[in-house]
Amino acid sequence: MGETAEACALLLIKVQRYKGDATERREDSMRTSQLVPSTEQLINLARPLWASSRSRPSLTALAAGAVGGLYGAAAMSVLRLYARRIGLIDEMVPEFIEEWLLGDQATASVEDNARRHVSHQALHLAYGAGWGALAGPVLAKRERGSLLPGVGFGLALWAIGLVGLLPRHRRGRKSWEATAPAQAVNVLAHTVFGIAVQLATQEVWVRPGRERNSRIG
Repeated sequence: MGETAEACALLLIKVQRYKGDATERREDSMRTSQLVPSTEQLINLARPLWASSRSRPSLTALAAGAVGGLYGAAAMSVLRLYARRIGLIDEMVPEFIEEWLLGDQATASVEDNARRHVSHQALHLAYGAGWGALAGPVLAKRERGSLLPGVGFGLALWAIGLVGLLPRHRRGRKSWEATAPAQAVNVLAHTVFGIAVQLATQEVWVRPGRERNSRIG
């Protein structure tokens, strides 16, 4: 009987120790969980930072605007080249202004004139990319439902050129005329440019829907 009582006492002591160790482990776990934030808590902390970074102008918006400026400047050149072919204009605005800026006049050589036209078009692309990069962060924040911001941006550039730049060049060239067909081409070209910049800066943030098969075009 004495041995049985002693064994029972030892068993009770071991059970109490086990319960004590389990309680300590549970308390340590609770303290650790309080010190280390959960994944959900980390996501909640990062969400406002992510939202604020998306609301600020970013390098992505600048780059998208520059790409849109390249698209728009190229579209303007195509429109003006066709307008010159059908006789609505005699010279494109980029050629006219860059001749004055670079002091580059037409020569009698066909090869030199062709090379000059190519350089003017390249400069016009760079010029359009610069304006697109400046306007990209602004147009990226506008609503996608309307193209009026892009149209307004393009017309503003047209007004700057018509009021601020071209009259200065007209003093040195009496043959320059602001005919109605030529200005219609100019307005349309700048409108296309503004729309191209707006589309390029806004559509990069749109993810295609996955609830149905994609329509590739």
